[in-house]
Amino acid sequence: MVAVNKELTLRHRIKRTWSMRQCARFLNVSIQYLTKFANGSDDFPKGEYVGRERVFTLSELMHMRALLAASAKRPYDYLAWRKPGDPLPVISFASQKGGTAKSLSAAHFAQYLSLHYGMRVGVMDADPQSTITLYFVGGEGLPNMPDEDTPSMVDFAGLFPSEDAAFTDHDAATLDSFFLKTSWPGLRLVPAHGETSEGEIQIARLVREAPKGKSFYRYLRDAIDRWKDGHQPVTAPNELVVDGKVDSAALESALTETLDCIIIDYQPALTLFQL
Repeated sequence: MVAVNKELTLRHRIKRTWSMRQCARFLNVSIQYLTKFANGSDDFPKGEYVGRERVFTLSELMHMRALLAASAKRPYDYLAWRKPGDPLPVISFASQKGGTAKSLSAAHFAQYLSLHYGMRVGVMDADPQSTITLYFVGGEGLPNMPDEDTPSMVDFAGLFPSEDAAFTDHDAATLDSFFLKTSWPGLRLVPAHGETSEGEIQIARLVREAPKGKSFYRYLRDAIDRWKDGHQPVTAPNELVVDGKVDSAALESALTETLDCIIIDYQPALTLFQL
């Protein structure tokens, strides 16, 4: 029997590094171009050497993107961020059958958008099994599994009653606070836990009570629209470098000012919550 060290696996997954050649592929440039660019920039990440290989972290890869975008004719090639007025794509991963690698596909797609395009991605976990939440737990951004008091997608959609209504329309700032930072730069998560199953009960209640002007399938969509209206993209990719160096505070702010895509991972069933 093979023993699996879960803590070691989580730590290595979060802290994985990439070689200069791999970073060049992510950035869609040649290794020769990236090497020359690195030699000509005082602010290019130092990385670290593992044997003879120079490797870089996720944060250092994002740092490279900011440097390249600053001097590029097409800065959005390096940071594929939304522009003011652009629509916000919302992509759902859903299946009526379990075990179809739905959560793994959603997690890998979110990571793909981050690694290859530098996109700011919001992941919403609507599955009480919390598979995709577990995938992003670890590191400084989200060190532990969220507990049942942590706001989930049920809270984001406003399915719980407020003091004066059968539902709760949170403002844009509150909705944004439900997205938790992960160890992936620009990737934030609305986690799931056991209480996420409460969403089905709350929607059934709302269908029964039928609040005026609200259809059961509009709660999440309306919440996303309110969040989007309050968090329009502001910073352009070529505005992150000052005097040849990346402004770390500006980059950190830009990575959390908005999202370029939202990915939703649903539980494997045909439910009112999924509809």
